[in-house]
Amino acid sequence: MGLEELRRASKRLLLEIIRSAAERRSVALKAAAEKLRLGLPLEDPSVEAELWAAAVEEAGRLGMDERAAGRLTWSLVRDALIAEGALREEPIAQPGASEEDVVRLDLDLWAPLLELRGEGTSSLEEAEARLAEALGAPRGSLVAFPSWREALRVVLSAMADGSGVFVYEPVHPWIVRAIWEAGGRPYRVHREVGDCWRVSAPEASRRGWMVLLEDPDYVTGISHREKELAEVYSAADSAGMPVIHASACTLTSAPLQGSAHAGASVSVGGLGCALGSIDAGPSWAVSRALSERLRRLRDSLGMLPRPTDVSAAASAMASGALEGVRGEIRRRIDILGSLIPSGLLEYCEPSSGPHAFMTGRRPPAWMSGVAVARGSAFGSYADGFRINFMVDEDSLRLGLGRLILSLLPRGQASGARTSPSGARATP
Repeated sequence: MGLEELRRASKRLLLEIIRSAAERRSVALKAAAEKLRLGLPLEDPSVEAELWAAAVEEAGRLGMDERAAGRLTWSLVRDALIAEGALREEPIAQPGASEEDVVRLDLDLWAPLLELRGEGTSSLEEAEARLAEALGAPRGSLVAFPSWREALRVVLSAMADGSGVFVYEPVHPWIVRAIWEAGGRPYRVHREVGDCWRVSAPEASRRGWMVLLEDPDYVTGISHREKELAEVYSAADSAGMPVIHASACTLTSAPLQGSAHAGASVSVGGLGCALGSIDAGPSWAVSRALSERLRRLRDSLGMLPRPTDVSAAASAMASGALEGVRGEIRRRIDILGSLIPSGLLEYCEPSSGPHAFMTGRRPPAWMSGVAVARGSAFGSYADGFRINFMVDEDSLRLGLGRLILSLLPRGQASGARTSPSGARATP
């Protein structure tokens, strides 16, 4: 067969794949209608796991790369979920609204609470060694990055391609998208707000899957209990599933490094909560087994942090300057608690860094002139949303005031107004 014939055959096969994908989407829409009629959830992880296993098995039989088969499977599953409406997100504002009309409690930006002072250092390797020492991580196990997203993106590229990934909801929405982009399939594990987001090991374990745990909060000094973490690590280790322990606000990697089940797992952290954005300042990934692979990937992608920034982060952690950061975030959490009436919205500490995850029946926030973070990452929490409580205090009070008024019964809401500071007042 000549080159032109091979090209025509290749094109024919590609178009057959596209037609099959379109046909599969049509079937998925019919299945979604039937699920809704029967009162079933749109997502069924056990069915998706069977699809993945069948695809990988067939790929192996045909001599195809298993990761490529897994990546293709998850791409088709995601297309079906989008068609079914399972990945729909809440709009930011009403059509035609100006930016001035909307209080933005959905952004990952806030006033910095700490200033890193650049320090001279001879090399990135030396700076990483200083940061590893400040974190109590083994020398050579830490890889520094310019930002948290870049660190997590490289980690997912190294580990999640073609794999299923257990993530605990509620989870930062970007993480879910990043798993899809890395060629993986995020599978959300439900946690109860009434149990303060307690984590437990996934009930299922499957070949080719892993666990991604976004720790709620190290900045305020509140984090998952050691017993919980040990349960997750132990279950993941016995099932052969690596763990990615991620937090934009992690100030220590001790829980992962102290585990006997770390293995090929990775801890991802940064100082973003202290610096005004999850992407502010240097971040890091710590792994006993994968550090060299992560370093090669980082270098090949050009994601090199400045040695002075990495060294400054090490000095900040060693100096105790982060205690003031913890105190300011603690004060904001107290403001949050004082503004939200009991019974209207349910939330529980720890809040994730500068964020509070809440649940409660409510009209869409954008109808009240407030933008909140909402969407596919909240999974089973149909009424769940996230706000950034580290915005300026006036915006926080005004935004929460509007949300609270929208939740009050019509008679109460009409008899109350929101003052310029956002506090509820009665005329």
